[in-house]
Amino acid sequence: PAVEPKSDPVPAAGGLIEAVHSGSLLLNLRPRYEYVEQDSRAEQANALTMRSLIGWETRPYRGISLLLQGINVSRLGVDDFNDNPAKIASSAFPLVPDPDISDINQLYVDYRTLPEMRLRLGRQVIKLANNRMVANGEFRQIMQVFDGASALVQPADKLAIHLSHLSRVRNALGRHRPTKLTLLHAEYRYATQSSASAYSYFQDQPETGSA
Repeated sequence: PAVEPKSDPVPAAGGLIEAVHSGSLLLNLRPRYEYVEQDSRAEQANALTMRSLIGWETRPYRGISLLLQGINVSRLGVDDFNDNPAKIASSAFPLVPDPDISDINQLYVDYRTLPEMRLRLGRQVIKLANNRMVANGEFRQIMQVFDGASALVQPADKLAIHLSHLSRVRNALGRHRPTKLTLLHAEYRYATQSSASAYSYFQDQPETGSA
């Protein structure tokens, strides 16, 4: 699907303290080894890195829930590689763009009073249209995330609408760039394996890294 499917609502907490204490631990550890050999480089790249995602998601209280998730990417001893695209011309090693980072990966507030609508404010992952044009770049150790507001509306089982306005992006190199990005994406799933989509993406981003 182009937008995330409708999920079963999490039972609401009876109080604020209960919402925090009875929340869910978010933990993901991804070690990865990558080897790159290029004829134009004097050396081969050997990169052994670990991505650690850890966080906490509260249960909803009065329709409001909070998610906080941190990210750390570190080298695990095998680090003969170039992680900086700016050094492609000068480095003897091929590029493996997985630099070290410690950062807030996601931090957002959800507001949901109806199962058919969810409002989200903060740093978040957004994946649309089979990840073709707007996605988190999950292949790299540092995923792309966006700062802003989004809404997911599902007025019918077969219809989903995503709307968001985003002011900042952290790319797969861990670099933060200002942006003005407005996304509107609607999908109608008329059969189990088939759907029709309509979308408009508006981007005004003066600083991309290459320009």
